[in-house]
Amino acid sequence: GFYDRLAELYNVIERTGQWPAALVQGRKALIPKPGDGGDPVSYKALDQRPLTVLTLGYRLWAGARLQQINGWIESRVHPGLRGGAPNREVNDVWFEMALRVERALLHPEESAAVAGMPMDLQKAFDLCPTDITLQLLEHMGFPPQLGRALRGFYKDVRCVFAHLGVVGESFQKTAGLFQGCPWSMMAMDHGTWTMAMHHRP
Repeated sequence: GFYDRLAELYNVIERTGQWPAALVQGRKALIPKPGDGGDPVSYKALDQRPLTVLTLGYRLWAGARLQQINGWIESRVHPGLRGGAPNREVNDVWFEMALRVERALLHPEESAAVAGMPMDLQKAFDLCPTDITLQLLEHMGFPPQLGRALRGFYKDVRCVFAHLGVVGESFQKTAGLFQGCPWSMMAMDHGTWTMAMHHRP
């Protein structure tokens, strides 16, 4: 049936790293980021978030495979990291910090100094080096068939910008990870995980 043929196609892609041309396409939309502190939305070029809508065939494969290796992801996450991994919610950080602040206020004689600083990496996904990121994944034991498929996808994928009903010319993506790809958050986090594990006491 259809699903058997689809599974066979994905198996071939994972063995060879080669994708059909119809599946390695992306349509980019520029989403304005909200301003800081209640400022109005900015429409400057650097304040736009390029969200890429990838093909359904690619997203189906990526979502299914990502779900299948959740155990592998969890086994390699540094215990202090939050976000981008199963059962590691970013909201946990705020809860932990709130508890530390409350303890410091109630028992200042027992508590160490508490300080914090918010940070946001500008264009983090777009500036993340694809080849280095994939090498980190492979070094940490990422399943080789999935690495082949991801490398093949990033090697061949072509994108177009779409804005206000106008579609631009197709171009080859040469760097960065896709915002909108199921793998991107986990892949980008591996750099952070690697540094955290390297400096772990």
